Amino acid sequence: MNRVFIKLLVPFSNDSANKESFVSNLSRWSDIYELNSTTEEDKVIVKGHIPKDIFGDSLPEMTCLIEVPIKFTVNVQVAGKANVSIQNMEGDKINVKFHYGKCLLTQIKACEVDVYCVKGDIESSGVLQGNIRLKCQNQGIIKADRLQGQTIHCSVGGGTMDIQNIYADTCNLTASARAQLSIGSCHGDTMILMKEGNVKIKNLEGHLDGTTDEGNMDIGLTNTPKNVSVENHKGDIILGLCPTLKANFDLNAKKIKLDEDFSELSEKVEKKIVGEKHLDCPQIHMELRGSIGSDNKNCSQVKAIANQGNLTLKKQDWLSSLGFSFKLD
Repeated sequence: MNRVFIKLLVPFSNDSANKESFVSNLSRWSDIYELNSTTEEDKVIVKGHIPKDIFGDSLPEMTCLIEVPIKFTVNVQVAGKANVSIQNMEGDKINVKFHYGKCLLTQIKACEVDVYCVKGDIESSGVLQGNIRLKCQNQGIIKADRLQGQTIHCSVGGGTMDIQNIYADTCNLTASARAQLSIGSCHGDTMILMKEGNVKIKNLEGHLDGTTDEGNMDIGLTNTPKNVSVENHKGDIILGLCPTLKANFDLNAKKIKLDEDFSELSEKVEKKIVGEKHLDCPQIHMELRGSIGSDNKNCSQVKAIANQGNLTLKKQDWLSSLGFSFKLD
């Protein structure tokens, strides 16, 4: 049998001096808090409201705890400042809309997950699985341990995206204002579109199409074949290359820097005049077209453009990609 339990929780103090006041307030809050629950066929609708004209901006600290079967569809809408927490669900759809506060998702598996906030943070602990859409309209943080699904869309107006692992067929990561993007490992076809800010991907296992107007890009490429196309208009690009990577390169930047491990590519760097040649101080760019490991068309294809910045190729082994390093005396 499907059962739903609804509880109102308030903080309790063991201070004996406050017990009488606590009991008095508890009785008052239970009379004031408007809580209605109705059923419609296979739906349970719960509506709660605290009249702001009574408490003003100093609302009492209350938690509305709703316990439902694990496979329920969940639709949550919260107005004003409040936090939302959803744990251990496997329903068809998880929909959350809130204004200010934080949404915490813990061990969620669903067909669709859609979370939207006006000004707040979204955090996922454990696995978040499904066709995922996470959006912070203004300054906010999207933080996740593992996102997994066919399609994943994450966007912020400005703020931070910090995601440890992404497993997706297609993934879109966007920011319309200054933001910071940090990804641990990324699998699948990924598109990144940043207005301004830094992008860091420790391990890129799939394809990537990334653009930022201003900021730095630091991307680690593993040895799996992939197509990479990145462009940075006003910043630097660093490509960390696995020693066993086989790739063809098409690079263009104000200056190209190569680690000594890739010295064989230095002879393929050419200088080109960009813009009008008759100018007193024409802009000079460097271009590199070459390959390492193999020039086979089936190996990785890497295209990178730093219009007004430097482009660096450096060696990145497996340990350094995980953030470890060793120093020998």
